[in-house]
Amino acid sequence: MASFSREWPYQHDLKRVVAFYRHPDSMVQKFIALGARKVKLGNEILKGSVASREIWRELPANPPKVVSRFFQSWNQVMQKETWDLNEDSPTCEVDIKIKGVPVEMKSFLTFHGDGQCCLFKVSTSVLCAIPLIGKHLENFIIKDATNYIEREFQCVEKMLMEFS
Repeated sequence: MASFSREWPYQHDLKRVVAFYRHPDSMVQKFIALGARKVKLGNEILKGSVASREIWRELPANPPKVVSRFFQSWNQVMQKETWDLNEDSPTCEVDIKIKGVPVEMKSFLTFHGDGQCCLFKVSTSVLCAIPLIGKHLENFIIKDATNYIEREFQCVEKMLMEFS
């Protein structure tokens, strides 16, 4: 298994950041700004303080030759987000599936606010059960996901300036 954790201090309050991450228009704009195409959002299902939604999109990939047989130039990605909307510290569990890629990918997001700023933390793990090639696949996906999340932090920070 390969994994990484990152955190990012948004210069906006907790409610604004969480509202941005959950708002359908913001989701689509963010994914497109980060290079996705054919973004489609499923309906949100709300049960008490738990909300879930599936998101489909296509993302480009440029894998090393050793794992290239698992990828297309554009890859179909399905992401299921399950939010616990606790007002003090919302969390989101994200399950990601890449069509044709034999890995389990999960992220866990936490949001903590101090009234003015919001600390966003993400922990991601990737597991591939295929012997030998699995480690290469895990390492490529973790490297790609790490780069993606760094770009996402910067993109969201800019987009939050215009979010209302």
